[in-house]
Amino acid sequence: LVSDAAERFVGAAMAPPIARGVSASILFLLWEQVSPLKVVSNRLAVRMDGRMAAMRKNFMSTVQGGQGERFGRGRLIAEFDESDFSSSWPYSEKDLSRIDSSNDEFFYMQPRFVTHIDDSAIAAVTDFYGTLVETLKAEGVEKPRIVDMCSSWISHLPRDTEFGPVLGIGMNAQELGRNEQLTEWQVQNLNDNPKLDLPDASVDLLVNSVSVDYLSKPLEIFQEIHRVLKPNGIAVMSFSNRCFPTKVVGMWLNSDDIGRIAIVASYFNFASRDWEYIKAFDLQPGKADGDSDEPKGPGGMLGALASLTGASGFGGDPMYAVVGRKKA
Repeated sequence: LVSDAAERFVGAAMAPPIARGVSASILFLLWEQVSPLKVVSNRLAVRMDGRMAAMRKNFMSTVQGGQGERFGRGRLIAEFDESDFSSSWPYSEKDLSRIDSSNDEFFYMQPRFVTHIDDSAIAAVTDFYGTLVETLKAEGVEKPRIVDMCSSWISHLPRDTEFGPVLGIGMNAQELGRNEQLTEWQVQNLNDNPKLDLPDASVDLLVNSVSVDYLSKPLEIFQEIHRVLKPNGIAVMSFSNRCFPTKVVGMWLNSDDIGRIAIVASYFNFASRDWEYIKAFDLQPGKADGDSDEPKGPGGMLGALASLTGASGFGGDPMYAVVGRKKA
C-alpha cells in the first residue's frame, strides 16, 4: 500500500506534504534494507572516467550559457564512439534489478492520466522531437513513420508539424486509447517480451519519453530498436530525474544525471556498432541550481525522494536526450 501510494507522486503534487514525506521515508528505509546497490558508471569503459569529466565540463558550459552545439532548444553535451565503452556488456543482473520485481502489468493496471514532468520540460521535449522531424523532412522523408515506445495518453510530439503514422506501444489500453496523436497502438510489456512486432527497417523515428529507466532488458530492446529503424533512422531516449523509484533499474537510482546519460548511451553502443552517431543533449540548458558546479539534481535515492516530495529545489525538471542515428 505504501509503495503504491508513493509511486503515484510524480510530477505535480498528488497528496498532502505530510503523506508524501511519510511515504518517501518508508520507501527510503525499504530501499536501504532490500537493495543497497553500488554506482556502476565506472564499469562502462576504461576511458569513461575521462569521458564523464568531459561531459561534466560541457554540461556546466551549457548551464552557464556556453557555446555547446545547438540542436533546437537543446545543447550538445557529448558525442560517443566505440572507444568510450568496454568490449562487452558491463551490467549484471543486480544492476538491472528493481525494488519491485513483480509483473509490471499489475503496476500499470490502473490508468494514470497525469504528466510526469513539468510544463517547461514537456515544451523542451516537444521542441526537440519537432526538430528531429524537421531534420528528417529536410532530408526527403516527407511523412516520417514514428513509434512512441512506452507510450501513454500523451506523446509529446509537436502538433504544428505533419508526420506519418504514429504507433504507440504501452502498458495501459485506456491511456493509449486517449492519446489523440496515435494512429494505432498496442499493449505490450517490453520487460516480458522485448520483441517488436514490426518489419525490419520500417521506422523513421522512434521516441521514448521518460521511460528508458524502467527497461529491465535494455540490451534486447535496443537491439530491436536498431533492427526496426530504417537506414538513417533516428531513435531518441528523453528523460528527467522523475521516476517511480520502485520500478526503475537499481543503477539508475544510484547515478546522477551525467551517469544516467552515460548508461543510456551505452545501451545504444552495446546493442549495435552500426550507429552514425550517439549524442547526448541537455534540452533545458540553464536549468541548474544557482551556481552549483554539479549536474542537476541529486542522484541516488535522495534524488528519487526529492522527486516524490516535490522538494528538489532545482528550478524545474531537468531534461536530457540521448540520440542514436542508424548508419545509411
